Amino acid sequence: RADAARWRPAALVARGAATLLADDGKDGVAVLREALRLDPDGADAKTTLKAALRCSKRRAKAKQLATARDFAGARSEYAALLDEDLAPGGPSSGGLFPALGVLAAASPLAARCRAERGQCSLRVGDAEAALKDCAAALYVVDDLVDAHLCRANALKALGRHAEARANLKEIVNESWGGSDVRIKHAYEQADFDLRRERRPDYYALLGCRKVSSEREIKAAYWAKSLVHHPDKHTTAPADEQKKHEEAFKHLGMALDILGDPQKRELYDKGFDKEAIHQKLEAAKRAANNTSGCCGGGGGCGSGGCG
Repeated sequence: RADAARWRPAALVARGAATLLADDGKDGVAVLREALRLDPDGADAKTTLKAALRCSKRRAKAKQLATARDFAGARSEYAALLDEDLAPGGPSSGGLFPALGVLAAASPLAARCRAERGQCSLRVGDAEAALKDCAAALYVVDDLVDAHLCRANALKALGRHAEARANLKEIVNESWGGSDVRIKHAYEQADFDLRRERRPDYYALLGCRKVSSEREIKAAYWAKSLVHHPDKHTTAPADEQKKHEEAFKHLGMALDILGDPQKRELYDKGFDKEAIHQKLEAAKRAANNTSGCCGGGGGCGSGGCG
């Protein structure tokens, strides 16, 4: 019993440090306080509790700065936390269980702090730094949603939409990712961004501006279609005929979208041709569903269905 009493504080120090590194700072500090109560003169309990309180204080300050939109200040605070307290050989590595200090840099606490710093880096325009932090965080905790979302936003900021969509699609196919609303929304946004990037620029194709009137758009179409009409190139070489046929075809697509007010509005919002037609078809089906016997205004109760 004497041995058990002697080793209990040491066990609590290890437990408290492990709890802290598992990103449960409040319970970790409570366990370390209990270890110090049982062994008031214990150097290990004092050292580890001091390191735990410093970690908790720095993270709380970093979060407070981020909430106040001082993202540069928050990033600096996270840097101090990650590079000093949670680095191998840092203050948290002292005490009776130095292995816990070695594990600090690869702990869930460090992973979440990196994801949080990544968000701050994004806010100050440093997407590359955000990507680096997210990669390090996901190496430790591969289902850390905040890190996945931060990485997707960083890739978007860098214009790497295909990579963002590919990463998110892989996660959506996982059981945990497919049920996460934020992940699904991020995937839909990444898919939208990629399709918007790959769609043809119909305004440039017609030589018009986004503020051009419908009449100007149609006039531009007729002028360019006369140049590329297949009938005007029947004697041209085959490859040149094909080039004009393709140009004429794309001009027709441009007119189809920009010459229709509804389609043009959706195009200006970023939708591609396929998505535009899908949305219009969905709207048409919805309108048909509401114009049935009870949607026409009289309702079944007025005798219209009898």
